[in-house]
Amino acid sequence: MILQMGNQTHQISNKTTLEEVIQQIQSFMNENDIIVRHVEIDGVPAENWQKSMENGWERIQLVEVKVKTLATMISEVLLSTQDFLDNATPLLEKLGEAFYQEPDKEAWTQLSELFESLQWIIQSVQVMDERQQKDAIMASDSWEAYLKDIYRLDEIIREFSEALENKDHVLVGDLLTYEVEPVFKEMQQKLPEMIPQIPNEVPDHELH
Repeated sequence: MILQMGNQTHQISNKTTLEEVIQQIQSFMNENDIIVRHVEIDGVPAENWQKSMENGWERIQLVEVKVKTLATMISEVLLSTQDFLDNATPLLEKLGEAFYQEPDKEAWTQLSELFESLQWIIQSVQVMDERQQKDAIMASDSWEAYLKDIYRLDEIIREFSEALENKDHVLVGDLLTYEVEPVFKEMQQKLPEMIPQIPNEVPDHELH
């Protein structure tokens, strides 16, 4: 069996046990400067890779741990966030106006999509910020200022939940217009300062 972890290739002998291979993979995953995308077993992504290895241990020919570096993850998240903000910010005023009146189905759909995007942005940044190993951009003043915007969005989501629970559509409109939109605009100003410091493409020598 061949074990491919990032750019490391290991030929696993027949004497190596399943437990030893799992431990080897877990040790690699615990390295602080990589993020595991997924594990593939004989070319097929495995959601529960340990169970899949246990079930097919005698037949497995190739196990691949697909990874990315922290710098690449930051780049992908910030670029995706910038694209989202560029598209979403111009729509907030109109969406806010819809909730000052009687929101229709389209308005509710847009609000739901907004929540999903905000939660993805917040969770992605939290995962990166909690890592022991920090990328250079995460030690900058720009990152600290950006984090304040992210955690403010987290607070706003909770305020949205209360407004929706109380069926206070006017408050929803206020939050969109006077809370979310200003934070989005601040984030749009900060992102260009941060993104040029991060590679937009994965270098040839990077793990993949």
